[in-house]
Amino acid sequence: MKILLLCISLALSIYSFGQKEFAPIGATWYYSKIENFAMEEGYVKIVSERDTTIEGKLSKVLSQTYFNISGDSIIRDNFLVHQNEDTVFYWLDNAFRAIYNFSLTAGDTMEIYSSEVLCPQNESHFGYIKVDSILNFTINDVVLKKVFTAPIAGSVYMYPGPFLELIGGVNGIFPIDTGCSADIFPDIGKLRCYSDPVIGKYQVSIDTPCDTLILITNVRLVEDSHELVVSYNPIHKTIDIIFQNFELYDNMFVNIYDLMGRSILNKRIVGQTTQMDLSGFINNVYIIQIVQNKELIYNEKIYKT
Repeated sequence: MKILLLCISLALSIYSFGQKEFAPIGATWYYSKIENFAMEEGYVKIVSERDTTIEGKLSKVLSQTYFNISGDSIIRDNFLVHQNEDTVFYWLDNAFRAIYNFSLTAGDTMEIYSSEVLCPQNESHFGYIKVDSILNFTINDVVLKKVFTAPIAGSVYMYPGPFLELIGGVNGIFPIDTGCSADIFPDIGKLRCYSDPVIGKYQVSIDTPCDTLILITNVRLVEDSHELVVSYNPIHKTIDIIFQNFELYDNMFVNIYDLMGRSILNKRIVGQTTQMDLSGFINNVYIIQIVQNKELIYNEKIYKT
């Protein structure tokens, strides 16, 4: 009897997977969202909530909740997906647009669609990609395809990275333009985690938990904290940089950026002490970076008051 039940359970599992269902009810995605030039990350949680129909087509309603680095949760608009055999469509601009095709093979081409035209010279929302290669990718003993694509020559849109069968984009969901995006921080970034009743839980990297706000990305390659001291002087509105053994270093520069990545100050470091004057800038958060021979050795936020 136990063997029979096991066989039935296995058969149901195979049947369920055999349907290659995208976004089954309960499927959950966590995507990073880079928020500023300090590379601080919030995240977007997407959940397949329920079935619905649109234009007579059975579809899934996916909710989106954005958790920003301030700790706020923001409910975003739902979006709809519809699946026809191995092709997944998103409801964008009052029509279903093909977003993934899990039956593609190397050399196949596909039309993709961007809801926003970011490049001024673009006149079309459509782009075209070609499949470069396909690899098998195993998650919890389930073998999936990992599809790598590239834009066809002349196409203004491409995928931001490979996509996984049944899961979707690894480095974002929607197509992006191929060279002049005004949005330096994609609305949805890298996949952190995915789960559904068939595949189970998949965490891309153990170093990035699904639902963690990454507030600061520190870089400090100078091992001794006394060797390099960076401090902000709120009275004089200056950043003071002190290298205790300056003679051990060469070809160093300090750059200061705002959170949108705009360079506001830069200077070559030529002595033990370097001072950067911020008195002419508004009170805000800035990023200070120190590079040696083009290698980043220090990256930190400075709060100007």
